[in-house]
Amino acid sequence: IEKQFTNTIDSVIDINFLSGAPIPAAVLEDMPFENSIVLYPNPVKNVLLIQSELASKASDRMEIFSLEGKKIMESEYKKTLDVSFLQSGVYILKMNNSSIKFIKE
Repeated sequence: IEKQFTNTIDSVIDINFLSGAPIPAAVLEDMPFENSIVLYPNPVKNVLLIQSELASKASDRMEIFSLEGKKIMESEYKKTLDVSFLQSGVYILKMNNSSIKFIKE
């Protein structure tokens, strides 16, 4: 293949780049960093504990969505959230333009 693309240097560089295995820089979802949301336990049975640098006051809002995008609930920020009413499945918690997924057992 490289012999067919020897007309331009860019073509040869692209082919060499694609022939190697990609190396991910990071998996942000699993790496805690400043201004992140940390949920635990995950998966959760009844009470979800929320640690966040993003929310510092009760007037901050948080929302839970299903994977289909349906809003399940909305609440002011709390450090603990009763999710016992949720069916088993995967959900998204959104708060202050950040989101994180969690699993309800």
